[in-house]
Amino acid sequence: MSPIDILVVLIVIALVALCVRSQLKSAKEGSCSGCSSSSSCGTHHGGDGHCGVAQKMISDVDKAFDAQ
Repeated sequence: MSPIDILVVLIVIALVALCVRSQLKSAKEGSCSGCSSSSSCGTHHGGDGHCGVAQKMISDVDKAFDAQ
């Protein structure tokens, strides 16, 4: 194997390791995509049943459409 082949393999291994680390970290802490299952979500803990993040996102989209 040439040095460039070794470098490419090392870069791919590093990227895979970073992806696995990111997946493990988001599964442990929760993230935007896992908001409803995270411990900080009010809806998850028997709140009012409304997701504030989703409501804000829809509100922002409505404002953007109204501005056009």
